Amino acid sequence: MLKFLRKHLCSRARSYNPIRYPPPGTPAENSAKVLALLAQDFEPVRDRTDEQCVALGRFMSVILLLERKLVRLLSGFDSQVDGRMFGQKIDVYKDFLNAVDWHGIDLELGDYRAIIAPLKEVKGIRDSISHDLSVVSFKFSDLSQTVGYVRAKRPDLVANFSGCADEQVKCLGAVMTFGFVFSEQMAHLQLRVGA
Repeated sequence: MLKFLRKHLCSRARSYNPIRYPPPGTPAENSAKVLALLAQDFEPVRDRTDEQCVALGRFMSVILLLERKLVRLLSGFDSQVDGRMFGQKIDVYKDFLNAVDWHGIDLELGDYRAIIAPLKEVKGIRDSISHDLSVVSFKFSDLSQTVGYVRAKRPDLVANFSGCADEQVKCLGAVMTFGFVFSEQMAHLQLRVGA
């Protein structure tokens, strides 16, 4: 029975639509078509302002910092963590938290589990920006978990961004502050566990 199921499940080939071969055009027509195909999808990128490009770059830099801090913490626990996607790194982090013997160190498991929701939140924002060229910003309301975490851990830092009139600056301030608080928490954990 298992052999039948394996064979049946594994033998299902992917089905695709047939490839269409358009008739060749003249060299001038082909050149025009190539230019049109080349220009596809560049409009949203070309239409971005310098401020939007800088904001996206800063946001992505914080995401890279978060991933790097996770890799530093988890590389002794999972030797392949560096090659994993951001969401998979978060999953390894959860497994790591479950594997730590919290009785022997002066840190609270709940403090480190609380990081998971804001990590997933900024990952979701990163995914929406990375997979849709028309998305150039996000709203402060999209950061409820992140801001709540920063407010709980470092209320003194919330004033640095919460009073900003510019929505994008406020968002970046919240994400950057989370990056700092996250780095601080990872350093404390790495000092005591050192996986």
